[in-house]
Amino acid sequence: MNLHSNNKIIVLILCSVIITPPTLILAQSEQNSTELFDKGIDMEKTGNLTEAIKIFDKILENDPNNVKALIEKSVIFDSNGNVTAALGILNKTLEIDPNNVNALLDKGIILSGLDEFKEASLYINKTLEIDPNNVKALTDQAIIFSAQHKYHDALNVINKALSIDPSNTDAIYDKQSIYGSIGMVNITPKSGFNLYFQLEIQNSAGQMVAYIESPQSLIQYLNDTSIIDHVLNSLNATKTIFKDGKEYDVIQIKRFITPNSTGFNGVEELVLNDTSPIEIFEAQLHGYTFESGDVITEVWTLTRPHQ
Repeated sequence: MNLHSNNKIIVLILCSVIITPPTLILAQSEQNSTELFDKGIDMEKTGNLTEAIKIFDKILENDPNNVKALIEKSVIFDSNGNVTAALGILNKTLEIDPNNVNALLDKGIILSGLDEFKEASLYINKTLEIDPNNVKALTDQAIIFSAQHKYHDALNVINKALSIDPSNTDAIYDKQSIYGSIGMVNITPKSGFNLYFQLEIQNSAGQMVAYIESPQSLIQYLNDTSIIDHVLNSLNATKTIFKDGKEYDVIQIKRFITPNSTGFNGVEELVLNDTSPIEIFEAQLHGYTFESGDVITEVWTLTRPHQ
């Protein structure tokens, strides 16, 4: 009786091993991999990069084509300055998944950092083909344009990024960098005016929170010079000054703005003649942020020999 009972137990145990579903084993393996990956991310966030690499390597031992683990491993190598290793891992990743947005973008950013702008653009552009509103890709594309002195394209792209995410700090910083890189802008020498732009921001408590100056080198004409000078010559001088024994007329045009929202601005334009507005000048600034309730004061100072 006891022997018969033992045989039955043995048979039942064997049967339980045989009928274990393969999908259950796979699910358990994926769960273990996910738990390991999360642990690796935690190690990475806390700066324990050596341990994070060990964890991602363990994942890759069981699953050599695990794209997420490969990308995180490349990020760690790149952060440690081992660009060659990072690119090698990203190349393998893209062999597995040629349209992986994260791998494409990371490779483009690394190449951009190496000043390999032509090749970097290929990967950034492909990223944007797949994900046109990827703000990170847009900001890097703008930086590439700026590095190639394509400032108009750079500003268009960074403005698109900010239209998608107006508070994105990277995009705001990159826009400021682009304006800082623009450098000298030629003023048509026929004009008799010297130009200067000043901007001051006061918060709702009346405290000055920002002050910006833009010299003539960063002010450009937005219209035909002869038309602009004709409009400006019709303005009355605000005051007359003497400098180096010569008399000059000074025209000051002020504008006060009270924004009703928070935002960023990098360009100010002077528009004259209310009945038929004429765009006169554009001051290219390093950029500034403003908040609702601020008071922005713009002062355009135009100086010319006394007439």
